Amino acid sequence: MILVQLVSYAFGTLQVSLRFRVAIAGSVLTSKMSWGALFNGRSPNTKQFHKMFKTAVHGNLKNARASVPLTKFFLWGHRGDILFVACQKLLKAVTSCRATRPGIRLKLDTPVFNAIRKALDVFQCNIDAEGRVSWSHGSWDTSAPLGFCDRFAHNLRVQWRKIMLRSWLSK
Repeated sequence: MILVQLVSYAFGTLQVSLRFRVAIAGSVLTSKMSWGALFNGRSPNTKQFHKMFKTAVHGNLKNARASVPLTKFFLWGHRGDILFVACQKLLKAVTSCRATRPGIRLKLDTPVFNAIRKALDVFQCNIDAEGRVSWSHGSWDTSAPLGFCDRFAHNLRVQWRKIMLRSWLSK
């Protein structure tokens, strides 16, 4: 964790464009922080991740006053939401596992699925007994072939964007 904090500080000192720092932070910090998240049955520390991401993108500027939901939505994108990325990665891993092992039954009463159920509630998604995640205008079927993951992930990102915009509008 300390190494990731040092890396985020180093990114903030780079003399490159803001867009480039966002891309680096999204590809490096998000991957490191989301790896294994939810597998221990707990949600990742979103407050600490948000602070590290902000440090990596804006450096040590203390006067960043932009709306957090709008900054996440327009500047950082979905990679700025560690809980969302962890959910997406775990769903892809479950889909991959089920694609390579046809007929495998999911045990939804495990700490992993309890954690993902809580995380998916934040994005107004539900998981049913068959391992299908659904939301108002889409779903992710973990028993589908692996080739469908990109489309499922895109649809889930659309749901995330709607939630972020609604969060901003409600404030």
